[in-house]
Amino acid sequence: MSDQSNIGGMTVNERLVHLGLLSEFEAAVKSRSAVAVVAVLERAKFTREQSEYTATMVLLAPEKYGY
Repeated sequence: MSDQSNIGGMTVNERLVHLGLLSEFEAAVKSRSAVAVVAVLERAKFTREQSEYTATMVLLAPEKYGY
């Protein structure tokens, strides 16, 4: 099975870890750049809509997500 067929049911963090993107995501969040956060999430195979929603939620309350 490919990475894409295994990631559908994963949480955001699980998918980021699985694809080796967690440190890039954390750096993007810490930079407070929505564009950077969305770009990492899209690389993790989330849709544009999912990526924008997640970026908005995380950047509105980063402390809630450990940032």
